Amino acid sequence: MGEDAAKMTDVEEPLLTLEATEAPERLRTWLGARSGGVALVSLELLEDGRLIVETVAGLDPQFVARLQRTLAQYEDVLRRLT
Repeated sequence: MGEDAAKMTDVEEPLLTLEATEAPERLRTWLGARSGGVALVSLELLEDGRLIVETVAGLDPQFVARLQRTLAQYEDVLRRLT
């Protein structure tokens, strides 16, 4: 497994942690309306300085979390397959 693929199995610490009051009202409202207050999103910084936040469609956040834990658990075995 290449180095990039191996990094995917690491369960990383959050890149950024904010108090709820530090997030924009619009984002808090949107996230609060989601099931469990959890969403997978992509972030894109545009050349004009705007930040685009979009939902990653078709992926269940709980499934992705379980997948990350499973990959981390079997990291050594997966590395030996290559």
